[in-house]
Amino acid sequence: MIVVWNLLLTFFVVVVTFKYRRLVKGNGRGNLIDIVGRLSDKADRAEKRLASLELLTNSFAAEAKKYLQHVGLLRFNPFNEVGGEQSFATAFLDKDNNGLVISNLHGRGGSRLYAKLVKNGSGVDYDLSAEEKTVAEMAKSGVKK
Repeated sequence: MIVVWNLLLTFFVVVVTFKYRRLVKGNGRGNLIDIVGRLSDKADRAEKRLASLELLTNSFAAEAKKYLQHVGLLRFNPFNEVGGEQSFATAFLDKDNNGLVISNLHGRGGSRLYAKLVKNGSGVDYDLSAEEKTVAEMAKSGVKK
């Protein structure tokens, strides 16, 4: 009975020693209170760095809404006398569907280029043509044609 008790206690001492060595491994010398204090300081510093990184990430996310995120392109034929779809409209929009639409109308007499500002998916100073509305919707929805 005493032998079993000794073996059981030896087993627990070995397990505790193994866990203690794993705890203090790489943390230098000192007593357990010093080591736990250093680990606590490291955890506090890591928490502060994480908080600052979270603030930075949030500011990047807010700024990214302003960047070009949606692009659409549509070729079309506005005039019957010109063959092929040589005219086009393209939209460049941010996350809030603000940006611009550029249209090129190609005809026998030449080409005309138009640019219109877009706010919330609609023309600001000028109404969008049917093709321009279509390309703005394509850009918003990510549809490619």
